[in-house]
Amino acid sequence: MAATVRAQDENAGVQLALELRQLRSEVDFLRDQLETGGGVADVRFESLQTRIDQLLEYAAAVNEEADRASRLAESALRSTSELTFKIASLEETIAAIQDQIDTLSAAAHVAGPKEVPDTAPAPVAASVDAEADQAVVAPALPKDRPEDGMPAHQAIAGDPDDIQPEGGVEAEAAPEIETETEDFSDTFGAAAPAVPAVRPDAPAHVQLDDDRAALAVSAEIDEATREAFEAASDLFEAGDFNGASSALRQVIDTGVLGSEEAEALYMLGTAYLRAGDYPLAIQVLAQGLRSFPTSDFAARSILNLADALNANGQRAEGCRLLSFVPVEYPLDTDAISDASARSEQLDC
Repeated sequence: MAATVRAQDENAGVQLALELRQLRSEVDFLRDQLETGGGVADVRFESLQTRIDQLLEYAAAVNEEADRASRLAESALRSTSELTFKIASLEETIAAIQDQIDTLSAAAHVAGPKEVPDTAPAPVAASVDAEADQAVVAPALPKDRPEDGMPAHQAIAGDPDDIQPEGGVEAEAAPEIETETEDFSDTFGAAAPAVPAVRPDAPAHVQLDDDRAALAVSAEIDEATREAFEAASDLFEAGDFNGASSALRQVIDTGVLGSEEAEALYMLGTAYLRAGDYPLAIQVLAQGLRSFPTSDFAARSILNLADALNANGQRAEGCRLLSFVPVEYPLDTDAISDASARSEQLDC
């Protein structure tokens, strides 16, 4: 009986061991399946994460392009507004210049030439000379002058290039000089500096009238004068403006420069400007513009003339002069660019 029970127990133990082995095999199989499935899931998850990252990068690039396009649109809108404003300002300037030309032309036809009495010049007091040395007569552009109705040596009231004979002016001429400030306001749209009743004697080298300008264009320069002019040009290029101004004065006073006259006046006025003699720079540069309004140095003369006016405390007149550059010389892009830069610096 005991042996039978033991045999049954052994059979039951063997059966249990067999079932346990089967269960372990199933557990191992399930574990293998889980490990395999986990690997596949990891691969799929990594692929999905990579795709998500790519989509995020693409979205960021699209957003950046959208921002750039928005900035470009805003810049284009601002440029359009600025261009519209500049066009309107230019149209107003052209209209104002045309009105000034019409006014001056009408005045030239109405006013006849005046006779200048032939009397000896009166001496000028030293106090008057000291006051007059500080006076600056603002220039008028060639386009603002009437083409007829003015004799070669007769200046219209307000003409800043009117140079009195050496030794002074007569008392009878005082009323005409006092009217210059009115014409200055019409031309530049700003108040003119105080001009005394008596002007200082002008240097000989700025007493160039229209007859001499016409002669300068047609005359040929002699060899000695050319050599002197080239020597003065070398001094100017080397930055010796005091020496250049002295040499240029002698060249202009003693010889006919022909087609070089415009350049000589431009260099002389610029030399005065660089040396800090602003009143003389204004006189010489204005005379060069009046005598040679279409020369290659005319536009640069206007720029330097505006610098001289600003340095002499006449900022409004300098700004007004800079606004004429694109109107008077529309093909000189360098001069127009420089004039625009100067206007921004002066906050015109």
